[in-house]
Parts: sequence; C-alpha cells; structure tokens
Amino acid sequence: ILMWSHYADDHKGLCLEFDGHNRNSLFSRALAVIYANNFNQVTFDKDFDAESVTNMVCRTKSKHWKYEKEWRVIENQKGLFKFPPEALTGVIAGCKISHENLRWVESWIRQRKTLAKFYKAIQNTDSFSLKIIEVQ
Repeated sequence: ILMWSHYADDHKGLCLEFDGHNRNSLFSRALAVIYANNFNQVTFDKDFDAESVTNMVCRTKSKHWKYEKEWRVIENQKGLFKFPPEALTGVIAGCKISHENLRWVESWIRQRKTLAKFYKAIQNTDSFSLKIIEVQ
C-alpha cells in the first residue's frame, strides 16, 4: 500500500511487471538496493572505483525504505530505453485509477505484441491491504 501511495500517484497509476531472466534484457542487469543506517564512505585514494561510486550514489538508501525490496537498473547514458515486448509480463492498475484510464491501458495492452497480463488492484473491505486480480 505504501509503494502505491509513494510511486503510483496515490493508487491512480500503474505498476509494470518485467521478466528479468532474459540475459539480453535491460532488466537482467538490475541490482538490489543496499539499505543502510549510514552513508557509504568512499576514500578517493583507496576505494574510488566504478562499483564503489555506483553503490554509494545509486544503490544505497536508508534502512527506513527496506520494506520496498527495491531493485534498480543503472545505466551510464541518458534517455529512454526500449525493451523487447516480451519483457513486459504484466501491468497492474491502481485501485483508484479512473475508468477512462483503465480502459485506455487495457486497450493499449491488447494492441501490443506481448503476452502481458492485465491486473487491477482492489482495496480489501476488511483489512488495510490490496488484492490483485486479473482483468479478463
């Protein structure tokens, strides 16, 4: 629920699911985020290498965010990255997505050359949790 609130426009956005097992895919290079109590210390004379800098700048977050179990793809170039259609395996619509946006996303998925499944998050009526159901 917190991740939907933080990253998906308060449950009105989308979550994209990718297959990271294809070695040619951008997502196969994803790295787990390192959760720490303190900033990483790098000494420029001894520890200054690409991996140390990447870990310090791109992969480390406060332990407060550990519940996210985040993975990141880190690239040294700017811009948009294309992915093969088969890498997209699912799209989850937030529980507060508008009907219009829900239908647009459903149409977009059906038109793509992908086997991605389409899901919708539904607020449970008896608990503070979400149920993810497949849209048929």
